[in-house]
Amino acid sequence: PAVVWVLMGFGSVTFAARLGAGRKVVVGERPLAELSALAAGLDLFVAPYEDGLTLRRTGAMFGLAHGLPLVSSRGHLFDEALASVAACARDCGDFAWRLQSLVQSAEARAALAARAVAARELTTQDRMADLIVGAFAA
Repeated sequence: PAVVWVLMGFGSVTFAARLGAGRKVVVGERPLAELSALAAGLDLFVAPYEDGLTLRRTGAMFGLAHGLPLVSSRGHLFDEALASVAACARDCGDFAWRLQSLVQSAEARAALAARAVAARELTTQDRMADLIVGAFAA
């Protein structure tokens, strides 16, 4: 399938040059409403981090919050709570394989997107408050 890279957020302009040839759209930094509208048209969200995916990675959390299947990476800071909601690779070869597998399979993307929706359990303030209150309920 044809792949169009959509690069958004901080560092996207610099990273675009590293992708070389190919179809790409560089959005850069934009207001959240614009990025959310753009996210509605994406099939897959890719957010590599050298030191690993954590709940503090706003770009990746953006993708999960929009119910997008996420490919990211493990590293020394990797948060295991995210292993169930994202395809997290251990090295560059594994990352490329996971990405290629998801690009080629709409069914696999849909399954991972369903798991991404579950990430809302980890990141919404209302749900977090309910869990905290419930943990101390008698």
